Formats: sequence, structure tokens, C-alpha cells
Amino acid sequence: MARGTLFQWGTYDWGSGPSFQYDLTRQVITTEAEDDDAIWQLHVTLHFAPAPETDALGAGNRWCHRPDELDAFSGFIDGSTATAFARSHRADRVEIGFDLAG
Repeated sequence: MARGTLFQWGTYDWGSGPSFQYDLTRQVITTEAEDDDAIWQLHVTLHFAPAPETDALGAGNRWCHRPDELDAFSGFIDGSTATAFARSHRADRVEIGFDLAG
């Protein structure tokens, strides 16, 4: 059973220096129970060097929880200034992970 899809962006520092991050994450529940040990996340994160241009993009997120939200979710991503930036700049690093959410 799927939990949701998350689009998020912003400048963050998780211990290895700041980077502007453009991320798409899919959460998946692997069992009937919805405890933290059953929620996994598959994510792809593009990392860019922070700059005044990325600072101007700010930070934010948008969730899609149901199939009937998909068109609006896709439209939001396509129209996002963060997406325009990611399309026109080369990422310094790409991170792909599949981890427990909890």
C-alpha cells in the first residue's frame, strides 16, 4: 500500500555542507501496520551549490496522497520555479536512496 509522493526543495545542511536540494520522494508502506518500521522512502535528490539564485527559490514542499490529486501535483511540479532552475542547471551531485522513514 502506498502512502504518498512528496516534492520538496530548499537549501539544507544535513552535516556535509549546505546545498540547494531538489527532491522527489515516494513513501511506501510494506505491511498492513502503519508504524514507522513499515514506512520506506525511495528518493532522488539533486544537489546544487547554494547561491543567491537558489536562495531566491526559498524552500517548500507539496504532497500527493491520492491518484485523483496526480494531475494537480504534476502541474505544480512542472510550474515550479525550483523545477525551472533544476532543468536549466547541472546538479553537483545526485543522491538516490531507499530508507526507512522512521
